[in-house]
Amino acid sequence: MRDEYSRSQPRTDRSPEGHRREDRFPEEHRHTQEVEAEVITPTTKLDPKKEVPPVFHYFLNEQPSEAIVIHCYDPLFQDAFHNFLSAELKLKNWTPIVIGGSIHSLGVEQLMPKNAKVLWEHIKFLVKEGKLKRIIIINHDGCRWYGKFQGFIGNIPLPERLKKDLEGVAIRLAKDFTGVQVETYHARVQGKEVFFDKIT
Repeated sequence: MRDEYSRSQPRTDRSPEGHRREDRFPEEHRHTQEVEAEVITPTTKLDPKKEVPPVFHYFLNEQPSEAIVIHCYDPLFQDAFHNFLSAELKLKNWTPIVIGGSIHSLGVEQLMPKNAKVLWEHIKFLVKEGKLKRIIIINHDGCRWYGKFQGFIGNIPLPERLKKDLEGVAIRLAKDFTGVQVETYHARVQGKEVFFDKIT
């Protein structure tokens, strides 16, 4: 039986709605709260039956960059680009500039002067600050970025335009950056295979 003092005090085991506090959450919810509140410290003994998620880690490539490589971001060609550079050109590490259409903006500088300037500034920075003396440029068959601007860059067929821009940009970069070797390649699709043709 409650004494006079206890009867004068509000019940603390009930919520404002009149429910008993321990009944507000089902048993499984209370259990969940307890698990979430568990703190794992360095001395915590983990349950061996619980699956421990794997910890992934990767390594830095500490080989010095051997070249600036400019190519398109089309996902169809990424594996081919990487394999060509590492297997055929024997590069161990390179500095990539991945952008739609590769050097498209430099080929149509009058149409896209701001894009061309940004790309040129990146190349200039890597040549001057990165001390890189080799630039490799790759275009590829069916480039959708080039195709998007086809009506604005004359009536030259796309395959011819891709190679023409490579030749023109190679001449310009060799002139702007004395002592830098510029190589250009075209990725040609045959069936489901990719072959790289040297242009300059």
